[in-house]
Amino acid sequence: MTISTIPANDRREMFTASAAQTVFPFDFPLYAASDIRVVRTRAGATVTLALGVDYAVTGAGEQAGGAVVLASGALAGDVLLLESAMPAGRTSAFSDGGDLPAAGLNADFNRLYIVLQQQARDVGRAISIPAIEPNLDPTLPPLAQRAGKLLGFDAFGKPIVYPVLDRSADTVLADGTTAARSLAQRAGDILNLHDFGGVGDGVADDTAAIDLWFLAWLLTGRPAFLPPGRFIYSGTRLDLDLGGLGAFLSRRGGVMFGCGGQTSIIDVRSCSGTPQFRIKDSTGAAFFWHFRDFGIRCNTTGIGAQLGQDWDGTRYPDFLNSCSFTGLVVQNVSSAGIAALRMNGVLQSQLNIVANNGGCGIGDAIQLFGVQFCTGLLAAGNAARGLRLSGYTFGNDFCCDIEVVNSCIRADDSAVAGAGANRNRLSGVFVWGATNANPAISGNDGTTNCIAASFLAGPLIFSGSAQFGSGIPQVPGVSAGLVVFEHRNQGVTDVGQLRSAQPPGVPALVNLDSEAAQTAELQFRRAGGLRWRLARDTTSEAGSNSGSLLVVEAFSDAGAALGAALSVQRDSSLRVNVSHLWAVSRLQHPGYTVATVPTPNPGGQTAYVNNESGGAVLAFSDGTNWRRVTDRAIVS
Repeated sequence: MTISTIPANDRREMFTASAAQTVFPFDFPLYAASDIRVVRTRAGATVTLALGVDYAVTGAGEQAGGAVVLASGALAGDVLLLESAMPAGRTSAFSDGGDLPAAGLNADFNRLYIVLQQQARDVGRAISIPAIEPNLDPTLPPLAQRAGKLLGFDAFGKPIVYPVLDRSADTVLADGTTAARSLAQRAGDILNLHDFGGVGDGVADDTAAIDLWFLAWLLTGRPAFLPPGRFIYSGTRLDLDLGGLGAFLSRRGGVMFGCGGQTSIIDVRSCSGTPQFRIKDSTGAAFFWHFRDFGIRCNTTGIGAQLGQDWDGTRYPDFLNSCSFTGLVVQNVSSAGIAALRMNGVLQSQLNIVANNGGCGIGDAIQLFGVQFCTGLLAAGNAARGLRLSGYTFGNDFCCDIEVVNSCIRADDSAVAGAGANRNRLSGVFVWGATNANPAISGNDGTTNCIAASFLAGPLIFSGSAQFGSGIPQVPGVSAGLVVFEHRNQGVTDVGQLRSAQPPGVPALVNLDSEAAQTAELQFRRAGGLRWRLARDTTSEAGSNSGSLLVVEAFSDAGAALGAALSVQRDSSLRVNVSHLWAVSRLQHPGYTVATVPTPNPGGQTAYVNNESGGAVLAFSDGTNWRRVTDRAIVS
């Protein structure tokens, strides 16, 4: 088949390729394979493909068109443009007095119409003057005049050029405001690390940019913004010294924020010091500084990040006061790190921090030294221990999410550092230990820390009553406010002593509740060996106050159950079943007269009748009558 006519067509096809697609059809006729151009856009990069290298063409010389066949399959999402690109030239001529064949004439006319269609297509995609408007000269100004200029139009619609101006000094009135300010001022309201040369691609060294950014923050007091990215800091450590420009500025405060702990990240893993990241005030105490929503990545066998100056515990700390550290994520990826985060002398501040330390089961996630009167959420994971409380750490109230390998909390006593850790309230979720061989709470000063755990996943909470010295764990309402348990899914709790006390007029209460199929009980042990059990049993409640007996059960020296020594039923007669009964001094029965003895049904009751006709006597019931135990005669 040959080309006979040239139908109306824009001679252009576009495709979005699927993975490995090679064939792309076109519906317009062309005379040669070179008469079509193939352009590919992949991942934002556009290239013109080469005939015979990148693709081949089928259907050249055919009326119905053909197809472009790629040498290698396309990637999913590739955009391919196929468009007619026949040269606008004539390569043949008719001779004078020679033949005038129809095929030659048709071919020449066809090529002419192909060129016209190509021009119409290209003109249709060009900027044009609406037909309804008067004629004007659209010629651009000469190159020398328009180079480096902006293109615009004059009052008559003719092209004109404008110089590129610095518009940063132009003033703008923001919606809802009353004072216009320059664009430069508005752009400087927030100190963006990118504006100081920060790259944040996780490869470039951003040390110099971070130093300039931090210095500008101290000087101006404007909010400092850490944009999305991983910003690399090298050297000994990143020291954010809030008193670096003097004590006055350190007490002024400021805000540094990012876009989230996993989005805006300061990477100090290449720093050689420990800690690798530190926020401090070299002049004393810093007030009113706020840090939020960014991450800190460390890699050190020492301390990863530190809030507060270095401190040896020899004096009362006060380094960061009335500050907030919220939405921070600290990770020390070293497999031998001492801790992910240490806080020294942080007072009256809001903390919302996630910290993970190195390889599973290594060091502490968070260490609190001299932390006082702070609140917030502390999430600790991956480490051997979740929280370590030491050295003047008291008066804090933290909700915790602790999931570690060994102990959730270590509370140091005064012999370890300063005045120890006491009078802290820690609530939340505590999960520890694959085998739960370690206590959740360890250390020597647990007596004055309130532990309110809503979930404790493991059989052992404390390593023993010796860990509490002479202290008595208590429930809320006591001024000493020692240890409180509000846990679920926890079968056994071992404590030295438990006392419920309330202010005057408020009853003391210990509430034991369990599912119907489980007992609710108190166990009494001697040197670890079970001796007695007081329990609500699992007898079914079938109405009339039946079931759920109160059982007192004894255990042998070897810990074997000896059976119920006493069981109390809940029905109206409150029967007591006793297997053996000894009266140490005397056994006294209730006293009645003949007229007041209760009904003899059921049988087996005993009563003392003090006015029986034969004298006072002990009587028993047979289900119908009361009878004297002396001669079985009916009481009268």
